Amino acid sequence: MMAISYLITTMFQAAGQGKRALAISVFRKTTIDVPLMLLMNALFPLYGLMMVQPIVDMLSIGLAFALYHNFSKKLEALRTQEEQSGL
Repeated sequence: MMAISYLITTMFQAAGQGKRALAISVFRKTTIDVPLMLLMNALFPLYGLMMVQPIVDMLSIGLAFALYHNFSKKLEALRTQEEQSGL
């Protein structure tokens, strides 16, 4: 699951969309990972920490897909506009 998130992050970097790539990375590691580790360790000692990674992966994939969907719509609109202008 983590590979999908990294793939989309790398795609954004290659497309010059550094802010989107940064948003995924920051969301993944700082916004959710550390607080969720603390919470899950308090709720389920030892085993809670093992459950954090799949949860964080799923949430970051959701964000990555949402950003990708938004980016692909903008890219398609730009492509349509170029075709209509005859370029």
